Amino acid sequence: MLSIKTARAVEVLRNIQDIDPKGMSRRVVFLVANHVETDAKKTFKAKTNRRSGQGIQSIQVAKIGESSAKVFAGKKYMKIIETGRKKITAKGRKRLYIPLSTKARRKRAGAFIPKSWKWGTDYVLSKTSKAVKPRPFFVPAIQSGRKYAVKLMKEEVKKAIK
Repeated sequence: MLSIKTARAVEVLRNIQDIDPKGMSRRVVFLVANHVETDAKKTFKAKTNRRSGQGIQSIQVAKIGESSAKVFAGKKYMKIIETGRKKITAKGRKRLYIPLSTKARRKRAGAFIPKSWKWGTDYVLSKTSKAVKPRPFFVPAIQSGRKYAVKLMKEEVKKAIK
């Protein structure tokens, strides 16, 4: 036979599951999403030499529907930082074009390089680009977010039992 507290806890858990099919209330979902976002930003600062700018600003929380949220990084290069990449070689050309300045990044593929640009300052031509080691910042943040979600759910059940 179940004790009164255990029966109340089971009832509370059923009510929480009725609120959200995944078993978490809306408040917990958004608290966990914000926790993952801040943890990802902290880890990103610690693991990379980038201290501010577009990379950190691109890590955001998006509200999806009534009771779900998504944490994402909006910039393309964030995936390369998270997972790394292999060595890149020139395909169909002798050399890779690697832009170094902002104006060099705006050059369209196949367009000629203006004579006013300086080699080594604005751009570099190279046979290969070295591999980049992965520096994960989302994976640790998600793992800590899971632990935080369990902690919050335990607190909700304790509040409901009292």
